[in-house]
Amino acid sequence: MLPRLVDVVVDILERSTRGVREVADRLIQENYGAGKKVLNLLAHEHSCTSAQDITKYWDAEAVFYKASSRTSMFNVVCDGRHAIRLSVTLRIPKETKISGSNLLALEVNSSVVLSCSASTSWETHSIDVTGGILQLGVNCIRIVWPEQSWTRQERMQQLVAHLKRSRIPRTSPTYGEIYALEASFTSNDTLRPT
Repeated sequence: MLPRLVDVVVDILERSTRGVREVADRLIQENYGAGKKVLNLLAHEHSCTSAQDITKYWDAEAVFYKASSRTSMFNVVCDGRHAIRLSVTLRIPKETKISGSNLLALEVNSSVVLSCSASTSWETHSIDVTGGILQLGVNCIRIVWPEQSWTRQERMQQLVAHLKRSRIPRTSPTYGEIYALEASFTSNDTLRPT
């Protein structure tokens, strides 16, 4: 994510020029931070995974994020004064073969803010994230998908089924799909006085 690179450069520049940190923090917050406008966390600058996870189906107009690993990570910049509302619309693929618990978790800075049963239908969850969890600057959002278990034969059958439907098969399983992941300030004005 760009703000992490900026942090490194600013740390170097701060050694010789005072005030660089304050200007950089303000610019990062203005350009990448949660605010009164809704921030799309599926955009490349907020995703901690490759652009290959953003997929467009050949036979549909919908575009959504496909998780090719059990953990999906995103970043959001916070000003440290405002609570944020996360809104996520997600599902697991219909062909998912879950090996253990059917639970998925959404974490912010390693604190679980949502734990629910995974569904093959699109579901939207809104979560208000407040004080003790958020930090000034970059905050890490992780979605932990249910564990899958596929035998080699089952995985090959799934790949063949995709080819028969004239779809390009993914070589790795899809753990989950995200239609939307957004952040904005909550209606609660601030976390603490400015």
